[in-house]
Amino acid sequence: MTSGDCVEPEWDAFISHASEDKDAFVRPLAMALMSLGARVWYDETSLSLGDSLSQSIDKGLARSRYGVVVISPNFMAKAWAQHELSGLWTRDLHGHGRILPIWHGVDRETVAAFSPTLADRVALITAGGEAEDIALKILAEVRPDLRAARPRAELIANADRLAMESLQAEIGELRERLSEFQCPICGAELAFQIEAPIDEEEKHWDLRRTFACGYQDFAGDVEAECRLSEKTG
Repeated sequence: MTSGDCVEPEWDAFISHASEDKDAFVRPLAMALMSLGARVWYDETSLSLGDSLSQSIDKGLARSRYGVVVISPNFMAKAWAQHELSGLWTRDLHGHGRILPIWHGVDRETVAAFSPTLADRVALITAGGEAEDIALKILAEVRPDLRAARPRAELIANADRLAMESLQAEIGELRERLSEFQCPICGAELAFQIEAPIDEEEKHWDLRRTFACGYQDFAGDVEAECRLSEKTG
C-alpha cells in the first residue's frame, strides 16, 4: 500500500477524458455533477496556472473515490490515457476507488479491443442521453446521499442553471474576442483591413480597418465616422 492510498479522499470523482470531447459532453457533465454537490476533479476547474500537469493528475487520481472514464475514439487514441487508466485500475483493485465507465461514441467491440477488462464493466452510454441525465446516474453511485436528498426535477433544474451560467460566460468571452472585428459604434462587421505605414520613413506600421457601416480607424485614430450611427442619432 502506498502513502497515497492512506490519504483521505478529497474528491468524489475524477473525470478522465480527451480534450476533444469537452464541448460536446464532458464539460456539461462536470458542471452538472458540481452543481449537484459532488466534489469533482476536472482539469478546467482543478488546475491552476503553473501547476505540474502530471503531478496534479496523479494527485487527483490518488485522492478520488471514483474514476469516471469517458471512453471515446478520441480517448483511446491518447497515449496518456493508459497512464490515467492504469492509476485508476490500481486503486480499483486495492479497493480504494472504483472505475465508472461511460461509452461516448463507441460500442462494446471497440472498447474490448482497447481494454477487455474495461469492456466487461457495466457502463453508461451517452447515445441519446443528455449530460444531466448521465450526471444523475453517476451521482446515485458516488453520492447517493445527495441523490436521495432532493427530487429529480430540482436536481435537473440546478444542473441546467449552472450549465446556462457556463454557456453565458462562454458567450461573453466569445463576444469579447470578436469585438475587434466589429464596429465599436454600431457593431457592423469588419469589411477589410490592411497594414499601412504610420510614419514617412515607413518604419512603423499599423492596421487600417474598414467596417461595413463605413467606420474606419487607423492606428487608434478615427478616419471615417459610422454612417449607421449618424442615421439613428
